[in-house]
Amino acid sequence: MSQTSITLLFELKRHKGRFYLFTLISLALITLSGLIPYLVNPDLLQDTFNDFASTQLGFINYIIIFASFFFFGAIIAEEFQYKTYLILFPKINKLKLIAGKFLGNLILFLSVLTIYYIYYLILGLIFFQQISFEFFLSYLFTLLYGIAVSTFILAISSFMRSVSFSIIISFLLLFVGFSTISTFLTLFLPYVEPIYLITYHGSMNVQIFNFPDLRYYESTFFIYMRIWLTPSIITNISIQLIYIGFDFILSYFIFNLREL
Repeated sequence: MSQTSITLLFELKRHKGRFYLFTLISLALITLSGLIPYLVNPDLLQDTFNDFASTQLGFINYIIIFASFFFFGAIIAEEFQYKTYLILFPKINKLKLIAGKFLGNLILFLSVLTIYYIYYLILGLIFFQQISFEFFLSYLFTLLYGIAVSTFILAISSFMRSVSFSIIISFLLLFVGFSTISTFLTLFLPYVEPIYLITYHGSMNVQIFNFPDLRYYESTFFIYMRIWLTPSIITNISIQLIYIGFDFILSYFIFNLREL
């Protein structure tokens, strides 16, 4: 068995508790928002499955971000915090170490997202006796966004010597930093589409159900503002693939550099 496989299996066993926790949280959210209200009052149910799914899937991006903190925030930072790199470096190739840890956590992470979608697939069959092609596209865009966010947090982890700082910095960037940048651009550079903000690409899994002909709306209250709703499909895929490749390469480079 290869070093990557051994590390991967170790991570699967080590973090299965996190998998159970986020799976339970996901199932609880769906039950409370997407099942019980409609069983109690069927009149609340939307007219179509796409309307139902686009309304309910708004929670998924929060699950992606919060789960990513705990699955990926410690991958590299803990090696330096607990000095385990001093033991592992002579025994395992650094790239195989990162790849094994990342893939092990990624399997658990994507499994949580898959279970989330399976639950909604079942609800779609129960309430509407159908599902839609857009639902499967939404699932694929969710997986892509999940991988992009996870590699971004991996890159943040590579700079940190503390797991806590890795999670805190990631949280501040994703919930405060990028939001602030987006607001600034909206106010002062309204024509600039924020395709380089990773959080901007998280809207695709909901927007795909009723993709807008015009991907922004305008406001002239006090000053002119252009609120961007979603990137184009090609841009979304391209930018996220760039994020994934760049962040993984950066993580490996920083991991090597910090050894020196």
